[in-house]
Amino acid sequence: MTRRKRTGLIAGAAALVGFVVLPALEAAAETIVVYGASGRVGGVIVAEALARGHDVVGVSRNPANLTNYHDSFSAVAGDVTSLESMLEVVSGTDVIILALRGIGPGNTPEEATTAVAAATFIQAAGQLGDAAPHVIQIGGGISLWIDGVWGLDDPTLVEGTSRHGQYFGHYVAIEHYRASEGVKWTVMSPPPSAMAPGERTGEYRLGLEEVLFDAEGSSLLSTEDFAIAVIDEAETGQSMGKRVAVGPPY
Repeated sequence: MTRRKRTGLIAGAAALVGFVVLPALEAAAETIVVYGASGRVGGVIVAEALARGHDVVGVSRNPANLTNYHDSFSAVAGDVTSLESMLEVVSGTDVIILALRGIGPGNTPEEATTAVAAATFIQAAGQLGDAAPHVIQIGGGISLWIDGVWGLDDPTLVEGTSRHGQYFGHYVAIEHYRASEGVKWTVMSPPPSAMAPGERTGEYRLGLEEVLFDAEGSSLLSTEDFAIAVIDEAETGQSMGKRVAVGPPY
């Protein structure tokens, strides 16, 4: 996504939480579970976590599809919509990453995989108590704002369609977390329609509810740098209890 250079609100410090250069962090999260490990974003997150020395568990309804031969990777069967299954998978682990998408039979936001996964984890965390892991959910960038305009205020998102259900499902997931109590959660949203495989620079920026742009007016961020941001959060928990935007350095 590109636009003219910014002035006013977005250029202000209120939109900026921090500029981050690839840190030398001590791995605090030993075991990371990734739902969606074979996906376009989840696969890159898995690679980043393995490169940093974490044990990674990839979860799929059909774990035979998760073909990663790294010594620290294991694949297990799991269903993100099942409380019993999630409890079996996440108990005793440190961080859960939900890198998911999908819709339900009625195309409603509440049935979207993202929303159901959030609700299922919150139930699991309630049963696990203090032993519950920190969940990091990848949220849709369309739920961010640009110059006071909410991305979901898009007239082409017609209620009852799969696009409406999928995109608003990301927002429902955020609302589930915000309404929860005692849950260790973070939702991380990449820039809308502006993330693609590219260079791993180790640089990114964290914001709040606004899409982040660089000095040239571009919000483009490589999937590799987004994965760095996600694993940094897994290791530090610096944005726990928040939805954060991830974008390019200014």
